[in-house]
Amino acid sequence: MKFDVYLAGKGTRFWSSTSEQSFEKSVACLAEHGFDGIELMTGNLKDANANRIKRLTDSHRLDIVAVASGFIYVQHGLSFTHHSSRVRRSAMSKAKECIEFARKLGAKYVSIGLIKGQVNGRTPLSVAWQYLVKCVRECGEFSSSRNVILLVEPENRYETGYVHTVDEGVELINDVGLDNVRLMIDTFHMNIEEISMIEAVRRAERNLAHVHLADSNRLAPGMGHIDFAEVIGGLRSIGYDGYLGLEMLLKPTLEIAIEKGMQHIKGILG
Repeated sequence: MKFDVYLAGKGTRFWSSTSEQSFEKSVACLAEHGFDGIELMTGNLKDANANRIKRLTDSHRLDIVAVASGFIYVQHGLSFTHHSSRVRRSAMSKAKECIEFARKLGAKYVSIGLIKGQVNGRTPLSVAWQYLVKCVRECGEFSSSRNVILLVEPENRYETGYVHTVDEGVELINDVGLDNVRLMIDTFHMNIEEISMIEAVRRAERNLAHVHLADSNRLAPGMGHIDFAEVIGGLRSIGYDGYLGLEMLLKPTLEIAIEKGMQHIKGILG
């Protein structure tokens, strides 16, 4: 398995994965510590920024694994389940910009996480689900011609109103019905929502494309109470051999967090 680290730009307001260092220094640090790739969230989807990022990662021989769409909700307040069709269209337009940005970077994935939105009193759950399916399907059709895979990420109930568990993620993927809409799991969210993490991993098998690792407190693996030996054992049992992405608080510093996370997981992998 390969390793990457999730980096969020300071302008995205996604505080949990924002480094205290510049993007350039952060990327160099990942390369120095033996990582294979990065995932990124940036609100700047301009061509010039794509070119700058690609030159930088290429110079350090790092893959750009995924582009995250969370800033669309956090920064712009747009979601796929909003009661307003205008807002939903704007959310899809921004998501398509992310997909095109990922294509330019050569990134394989775009995540569908916080953009799912929150429950509101104006939209019945069944209607919101239909909105969600329609928006993900339209974005999935757009991404298919660009060789980009959409990753549905189940997230905990405190961060999103929809798709909290692996089973709900699989349900959404089945309802969308596109081969390039797959599943991403995240141990931080699973620790909150799943009864058994290893059973959830096994249920994810047919749809799983990517994995995020963070401990129970959102710190690096090994700094909380999640049993990562169980998680890695589950991944091995289903034959998963993709990237393990560290999406975690970069505390107390980026360098310490990535060192501890890498050492803990590599110690389990052997």
